[in-house]
Amino acid sequence: MRGRNLLIACAFMVFFQWPVAPMCQAAPGPPEDLSLNQAVKIALANSPELRAAQARVKQASANVRIRKSGYYPQLSFNGIGKLGLSGATNGLGLLGLPASPFFRNLSDAANVNQNIFDFGQTRHSIKIANAEVRAAESAFDEIRVRTAEQTTVAFLNVLSLQRTIQVNEQDLKERRQVGRKAREFFEVGLSSKLDFDLARVGTSSAELALARARADENAAWTALFAALGRPEGGNYQLAEPQMELEAPATLDAEIGRALASRPDLMEMKAEIEAQEERVEYARSLRWPSLRAVFTGGYARFAELTASQLMAGGLGLFAPIYTGGALKAQIQAEQSSLEALRAEYSFKTLQIRKEVSQTHASVEKSLSSAEADQKIASYGQEALRLAETRYDAQLISMVELLAAESAAESARAAYAQALYDYKIAQDHLSSVIGLLP
Repeated sequence: MRGRNLLIACAFMVFFQWPVAPMCQAAPGPPEDLSLNQAVKIALANSPELRAAQARVKQASANVRIRKSGYYPQLSFNGIGKLGLSGATNGLGLLGLPASPFFRNLSDAANVNQNIFDFGQTRHSIKIANAEVRAAESAFDEIRVRTAEQTTVAFLNVLSLQRTIQVNEQDLKERRQVGRKAREFFEVGLSSKLDFDLARVGTSSAELALARARADENAAWTALFAALGRPEGGNYQLAEPQMELEAPATLDAEIGRALASRPDLMEMKAEIEAQEERVEYARSLRWPSLRAVFTGGYARFAELTASQLMAGGLGLFAPIYTGGALKAQIQAEQSSLEALRAEYSFKTLQIRKEVSQTHASVEKSLSSAEADQKIASYGQEALRLAETRYDAQLISMVELLAAESAAESARAAYAQALYDYKIAQDHLSSVIGLLP
C-alpha cells in the first residue's frame, strides 16, 4: 500500500512539473564492467582532438587529388550576350569565342585547356601533397598514442587508489580492533592510559588516511571521465589488468624501436620530404611552361565557318627577369629545409634521452615492486607474530602499533609500486611510439 501511494505521489509530481523528490528518482543501476582495453577504445572513439586530426588527414588527401588534376584536361563552358565596346567585359574572365572583340556579340563555347609540359611543377606539387598526407597521418598516430596513454594512466590511478583504500580500510579495521582491546585492558588495569591513547591516535590517523584516499579517488575518477570523453557520474566497475613483473628489453633495442616508429619523428620526416619537394618546385619555376587550348562554339559572324567557330593554340610562358623573386624563393625554401633537418636532429637526441630516462624508470619501478612485494610479506608475518605476542602480554601496545604501522605501510607501498610499474611500462611503450 505504501509503495502504491509513493508511486501515485511521484506521478502527480511529474504531471504538474513539480520538483521531483529524491525518493522518486531512479536508483542507479548496477556498475558497468570496464576493462583497460575497453576504456582505451572509448577514449579513442570520443576524442575531439583525434577527430580533428582525422579531418586534417582527409583534407590533405583531398589536396592530392587537387594537385593531380593538373595532369588532366580542364573542360569549361561559357557564353555571353554583349552590346558595347570590345574588351570592356574582360573582367568576366571569359575564354574562347565569348572573348572575341565585337561590338555586338552573342556567343558561347566549350573550352579545353591542357598543361603540356611544365618542367616538373605539377609532379613536385603532387609529391608535396603526398608528403603532407603522410605528415597528417603521423600526427594522427601521435595523438592516438598520447590519448591511449592518458586513458591508461587515469585508469590505473583509479585502480591504485581503490587498492590504497582497501588497504586503509583494512588498517582502520585492525586499529579499531586494537583500540577495543586496549580499552578493555585499560578498564581492567592490564594496560596503561598511554597504550589506550596511542590506540586512539592510531585509529584517528587511519580514518584521516582513508578520507584522503577517497578524496584522491574522486579526483582520479574525474580525470578518467575526461579521458573517456564522457560526462561525470558514470557507474563503472574497473577490471584489474594483467600485470606481470618482467624486465624491459635492452636500452639500445628500445631506442632503435623508438627511432623507427615514433609518430612525431615520422611526421618530421614527412615534413622534410615535403620541403625538399618545395625546393625543387621553386627551382622548376625558373623554366618555361607549355600549355594548349581549344575552343569551339557559336558566335555572330557574317559567315559561319569551321575556322571561325573553332580555335586552338599553344602558349609558352617563360620567366625572363623577375627582380630576383625566384632566386629569393629558392633560398627561402632551402633555408626552411635546413631548419627542418636541424630540428629533426634535435628531436632524435630528445627521443634518445626520453627513452633512456623512461627505460631507467621502468627498471627502477620493477626493482621497487619486487622489493616491496617481499617487504609486504615480511610485514604481514611480523604483524601476525606481534598480535600473538601481544595477546600473550609479551609486548606492549607501542610495539604492536609499530608492527601494524609497518605492515600497513608495506602493503600500501607494494600496491602503489605495482601500479607505478605498470604506468612506467605503458609510458615506455608510448615513448617508443606504440599504443600502451
